[in-house]
Amino acid sequence: MKLDLKDRKILYELDLNARRTDSEIGKKVGLKREVVSYRINRLINEGIIKNFITILNDYALGYQTYRIFIKFRDLTEKKEQEIVNYIKDKAKWFVKVRGRWSFNFTILTKDIFALEKFLNNLKNEFQNYFIELNFSLITRVYNYRRGYLVNKNIDRSKYELMGEVVEKYNADPVDIKILKILQNNARMSSVEISNKLNVSERIIRYRIKRLIKNKVIIGFRSMLDLNKLGYSYYKIHLKYKIFNQKTIEKIKDYLHFDPNIIYKTETIGGPDLEFEIQAINNKEMYAILDKFIKEFEGVVDDYEILEYEKEYKLSYLNEI
Repeated sequence: MKLDLKDRKILYELDLNARRTDSEIGKKVGLKREVVSYRINRLINEGIIKNFITILNDYALGYQTYRIFIKFRDLTEKKEQEIVNYIKDKAKWFVKVRGRWSFNFTILTKDIFALEKFLNNLKNEFQNYFIELNFSLITRVYNYRRGYLVNKNIDRSKYELMGEVVEKYNADPVDIKILKILQNNARMSSVEISNKLNVSERIIRYRIKRLIKNKVIIGFRSMLDLNKLGYSYYKIHLKYKIFNQKTIEKIKDYLHFDPNIIYKTETIGGPDLEFEIQAINNKEMYAILDKFIKEFEGVVDDYEILEYEKEYKLSYLNEI
C-alpha cells in the first residue's frame, strides 16, 4: 500500500495520541471525520497499523522491568517457533534480533526469584541450543514520537518517560481491569469499556483521568508493521570513552530531537547508552549513527548494532 502525505500525517497524530477522536485528528490533518475514519480503517485492514497501545509506567504499579538478550545455536524453524511460544507467553515485549543475539525480550515482575526461575527453566528446556544470556534492569525508557513519518524535524521536547515515579499508585481491581483493556485497545471508548465492565461511563472516564494524573498511564500510540511501512528497526549499544554528567546531558538533548530515534533506554547492568532507530535502510541508519558519533567525537569508545527482524509482542501488564 502506497501512503500519501495525509496517511502519514494521520499515522503521526495517532502516534502522538491514539485516543484522539477522528474529528480531532481531522482538524490536525485537514480532513473530514468520515475520511479520517476511512483511512484509519484502511491502514488497519492493510496491516500497517497492528493495534493501538497504552504506554504504562510499570514502576508506578510497583513492578520492575528486566531486559534479556539470549543467543541460541543451530535452530530449525520448528525449534525456533517452540522457543518463541515459550517466551511469548511470559514476555512484556519480544523481538527477533539479527546480530550478536537471537532474541531480545523484557520481563515484568515484582519478584526477582520468579525471573530467576523462568530463566533457569528456559535454559534447561533448550539447553542443547543455548549459548549465552545477558540481562539488565531497566530504570528509564524515553518514548519519542515518529517524526520521520512527516519528514521534518519537529518539536520533540515533550516525551513519555517510564521510570522516576515519586509515589507508588495503589491500583484497585477496577483500575487493573481498565488497564488490561486499554493496554492493547487504546482507542476503545469509555462507553465500550463501561459496557464490558458493567461500570458507569462517568466512573470509567474519571478512573482513566486519575491513572493519567498519577503517571500510571503515560501515553497512547499505535503499533505499526514497519516492514509494510518500508522501514527497518535498529538498536544501538554504545560504550563511552569518557563519562561525565555534562556530556550525558548534551547527548540526551541531542537524542530528543532526532526524528528517527524513537526510544532511549537507561539500565543498570547494560551498555552506557542504548537507543533505537527506525530508518528506511542500513544506509540511513549508518548516516544517523555516524552523525551522532561525529557530534560527540572522542566520547564513544565502541558500539554494537542490532537489527530487530520481527516484533512478536508488546503488552505492558504481562507479569511473569
